Amino acid sequence: MNMKATYDLSVKEIEDIKELAREKRVVLGFSNDAPIANDLTLVLEKLLITPLELPFKGNGQKLVFSAMLLCSQSETFIGINTADYFDKQIFAIAHELYHFYTKTRSVQNWQEDTGDVEIETKANRFAAEYLLPEDSLKRRIINEFGKESLENVPQQTLLRFIVRIHCIWYLPYRSVVKRLREIKAITQKQYQELHDIDERNPEGEYW
Repeated sequence: MNMKATYDLSVKEIEDIKELAREKRVVLGFSNDAPIANDLTLVLEKLLITPLELPFKGNGQKLVFSAMLLCSQSETFIGINTADYFDKQIFAIAHELYHFYTKTRSVQNWQEDTGDVEIETKANRFAAEYLLPEDSLKRRIINEFGKESLENVPQQTLLRFIVRIHCIWYLPYRSVVKRLREIKAITQKQYQELHDIDERNPEGEYW
């Protein structure tokens, strides 16, 4: 969901979300170091959630949604928009799983960016933690660079590192960049420079 308003999570809220993500991964048999993205279909099956996969572009170029949780009295579905990029579909499924786990259904108008900003922010943070746990990301940074801070690492080296995270964990590019800033591995200046890159541009460096 593309929200114009923002909500800043408290330290306790972040810790609660991290714990929820850890708990749900463990219940499903995943350690913090195991990528879960390729197994999300199996995860939905274990949770008795039926995936509904359809391409839906809506009006114009902008996609109206990537995934959506749908519940009836007897069944639960997650609608997946296969017209979107695969990594964004993965993130959106994890986002909707937050609503499933916490029984917080998002009320959304497809034509407007509406909804509960606090809940949607929490769902996005859960999706990031669920797909790429913070502890695992920190370990990978230390193993590769021998330190926690990437402040003085050249941008090309950072991009290559992000590519590997992106391809293994299927967390979208901007979500990986945001994770690096959340754990204070990169500076605000680095974050902005990386965030401004158009990762979908076939002529661009990241591509």
